[in-house]
Amino acid sequence: MSEKIDGHNVRAELHKGSFKLGSRRRLIGEGDGDLVFAAGAAAFMERHSEALGKALHDAGLRRAAVFGELYGSATHMKRLDYGVEMAWSFFDVFDVSRRVFLEPKAAMALLEGCVPVPDYTVQTVDRVLVNAIRADDTENREGVVIKPRRIRKPSLVLPYAKAKTAWFMRTVNEA
Repeated sequence: MSEKIDGHNVRAELHKGSFKLGSRRRLIGEGDGDLVFAAGAAAFMERHSEALGKALHDAGLRRAAVFGELYGSATHMKRLDYGVEMAWSFFDVFDVSRRVFLEPKAAMALLEGCVPVPDYTVQTVDRVLVNAIRADDTENREGVVIKPRRIRKPSLVLPYAKAKTAWFMRTVNEA
């Protein structure tokens, strides 16, 4: 279970030693007109591509997709103030060659130390916990993402559930 960040869903896909960036379902190409995403792609390459590429290579992953969020005041998603202009947070790794997601603990262990990751915990999720998250009234907190320990049908569609906080839902409904 990890902190839900209000941003753009992104992926960085490693293939033949270099990264291509895009959304969950579409990699961007030359000439795509989204300047915010283009700035985010440049920031990713400058800040994270070398360390992330090395971590994936050291883990034996030659083709991998790393999923995360692009967020901050310079992006289109401005509902929450994270105090940064533009930043990335990564939370999942998909082994493209084997068509499987790494188990959550393995993915976070690989990502930590080379790229930013959200706050996370490994615990059993039950209805009591989900109701507590939904009742949370902490400002600037969207909620959490809940991932299964094992993913039964691998694909590029992320198999998550989300629990949004009361504060976030009230703020979105008032906007």
